[in-house]
Amino acid sequence: MANIRALQFTPIYEPREDRIRLIINLNHPTRYDMFITRKFLLDLISHIKKLITPIPLPQSESTTQSDTPQPIYSFEHDAKLLETINISFDKDKGAFNITLSDGIADIQTVLQPHELNNLIMYMVKCIKPHWGSEFENI
Repeated sequence: MANIRALQFTPIYEPREDRIRLIINLNHPTRYDMFITRKFLLDLISHIKKLITPIPLPQSESTTQSDTPQPIYSFEHDAKLLETINISFDKDKGAFNITLSDGIADIQTVLQPHELNNLIMYMVKCIKPHWGSEFENI
């Protein structure tokens, strides 16, 4: 199985699949796409809530380029179904080591607690209008 280092994540709701397409920038323009199902996301959020204190999304309209999903991606890429996420906390770094796996590749990254929280919150933000009330109190 290939081990790949992730540089940036962009969650986008894909209505045709009724899933989140997590676009993982490996080294622009190289990317790897994974689908996240509703059940997987709910389970993930439940576990992450035990690991980190929620940090609300900024209410300001100004965001950095890396915080804003960019609609420049073509959906011609095959997306694999995300099967597992392994999250461990490195006390020395004060960061989470994360490995996302689809059974073909392992995508690895290191995220600070606020970065992990922001990634989850942006995923929730992109699906709330489509998946409804399950995500209202997250």
